[in-house]
Amino acid sequence: MGSSTQTLLVGGSVVAITVIASTFAINKAQETLTYRHESFEKGQMAYQSVNCPEATAYFTRVEETASFPFNNFDGLTDLAQRKMATCSSFMTANQQAKQAEQQKNLSKALFSRYLFNEQHDKDELTQAMNRSITGLFSTYGVAKLAGSESCDGLDKLINGGAIPNIQVNLPYFHDSCAKFYDKQGQSPQALAQRRRFLAVAPRHPLSRNIQIAVVKNSNICSQASTFQDIPNIAKLSALMPVAYINCSQAYYNTISYPESKAFLQTLRQNYPKHSFAKVANNWLFSALRFVLCNGRGL
Repeated sequence: MGSSTQTLLVGGSVVAITVIASTFAINKAQETLTYRHESFEKGQMAYQSVNCPEATAYFTRVEETASFPFNNFDGLTDLAQRKMATCSSFMTANQQAKQAEQQKNLSKALFSRYLFNEQHDKDELTQAMNRSITGLFSTYGVAKLAGSESCDGLDKLINGGAIPNIQVNLPYFHDSCAKFYDKQGQSPQALAQRRRFLAVAPRHPLSRNIQIAVVKNSNICSQASTFQDIPNIAKLSALMPVAYINCSQAYYNTISYPESKAFLQTLRQNYPKHSFAKVANNWLFSALRFVLCNGRGL
């Protein structure tokens, strides 16, 4: 009897200990789950406030509690890790942009901020980066933002929505990039930027200066058709007729008579009512008379 009673007592103690341990484990799991959810919510609030250091600290707590029972099933760990990675990229991009700004490399400062937005989904951090980009434009102006990174990657800036008030700023960006390429001795790139300027803003206050620079560019003769093919540019009666006359004269001076003649014919065909068309007719008539008198072809 004593032996049976002792066994019951021992068994009861084991059961009691097991129940206590289970209760403790359940309470601990609930506390951890609450702590985990509170940490994520606070991290989310900091993230939305663009406070990445604080957000990262809270999200780290979520990551550290992932090994507790059942915590991996709530999906918070993956979310926290993705937001920490985005925060890390954001802080790196900001640091690089600020360093570039301090070094007066504003082109790099702009492009570093654009790259972050291009690589991440839209959220509070990309919105904050957009505000920083707008701040660069308002603080420094378009001309100072033109450089190798921003001009070589201008299409990316345009397509990525990184140029605020684009209808106003884009023509100035093309003009600034053209001037940047001029300084670098990159005439084809400068000409291309001016072509794009005239394509989007043919009646802009800077248009006349742009047209003068186009005519003076040494590559205009080889690129004349790329200008003529753009309707907005073809309508500029002060540009293409002058370019055709100049190109014809340039080829004539190098004894490239067929090319010289071709430019005159194109001028006469595309702008028959222009005053330079009469010049072209006179030159072509003189050339024909020369051929008839001397038996040589133009």
